Order: sequence, then structure tokens, then C-alpha cells
Amino acid sequence: MGRNLKFLIIGGSDAGISAALRARELDPSTAITVVLADGYPNFSICGLPFFLSGETPDWHQLAHRTEFEGIDLLTWHTAMAIDPTKNTVDVVDRENERKRLSYDRLLIATGAVPLIPEIRGIDLPAVYSLHTMDDSFGVQRRLRRPALALPSSSGRATSAWKWRMRWSIEACKSLWLVEPDLCLPLLIPSWATQSAMSCGGTKST
Repeated sequence: MGRNLKFLIIGGSDAGISAALRARELDPSTAITVVLADGYPNFSICGLPFFLSGETPDWHQLAHRTEFEGIDLLTWHTAMAIDPTKNTVDVVDRENERKRLSYDRLLIATGAVPLIPEIRGIDLPAVYSLHTMDDSFGVQRRLRRPALALPSSSGRATSAWKWRMRWSIEACKSLWLVEPDLCLPLLIPSWATQSAMSCGGTKST
């Protein structure tokens, strides 16, 4: 990269932060800005089950790093529009305030968006997805209540549920797993049903 370039990155997870760190290493004079929709740059999403199980009690420990010297982090901002002819990106914050950012080089590293299956009961208030830090906070608040509903959604964090969430299953009065045969075809089919029944729950149909 040339000197004094403006390098704008949309997305502050592993890909975006890795690119920012590498750009700074190659040319410390580059003005690097990372736009992320939340306030948790470079956090380990794979570690969410460990946080919810209590094995990692402090969610701050999920951060891969806490120092981003030479990188401007624009947290709680969402990219709304890109104009490649003018080299600008329009972003909006949580107060719906908009601003326009200019760039010389642009990297889009927003990552994946979870697929929410269209199944009965998925929109119930006690059914959660687990994809972001804020998702985990919502699940944690629910775990402190008597009843729990866990969505058996597919994804990289799901495979750890069986081993890391036993304490929550034992603590709850009932557990419903939404369509385990549909959402978890790669896991042991009987586990979801057995776990729910052990807590006095019923299998959805």
C-alpha cells in the first residue's frame, strides 16, 4: 500500500481485524478504519458456549485482543451504502445518525449471516439464536429464569452445546428443543429428545 492511504474495512471480526493488523504491519502510515456493527471487535464467537456454561465466566476473556494501536475502530456503526464511483461508504450509528466515510481501498469482511429456519415456534419469546455477543447475553439472562427454550440451530457454536450446557439443562425446569431432526442432522438424533425428556419437557412436532 502507498503512503497515507485510507483503508476502510467493513467488519470487525477475525477477517477484518486480521486485515487491519496486516495492513498496519506493511505500512504504519496507512489510515485504517474498521467499521463494526457491534462493540466487540475480534471476539471469539466460538467461545460463546464456554461463556454460557460458566467455564469462561468473564465475557471479556473472549476477546482475542484488546489493543488495536494504529487502527480506528468505529463501533456500533452499520454500513448502509457503498458508492464505488466516489469511494465513499455511508454508515449509521445506534442513534440513527448517518455519516459518510471516504476510502482509497475498501475491504468488505462482514462474515456470515445465520439462516433462521422457518419452523413452527421459532419466533416464540424464549427461543434464541446464538451468533453474536448480544445473543449470548440474551441467552444468559434467560438461563437465570426457571424455564429455558434452546433453538437447535446449526452453526459453529452449536456443536459445543451438548458438552458445555449440561448445567443449564439440569437447572431448568423444562427444556424444549425446536425440531432437532431438522436443525441438527449431524448430531446424535436421540440426544436432543433425551435431554428434553430428562427435564420434563416434550418434543415438538
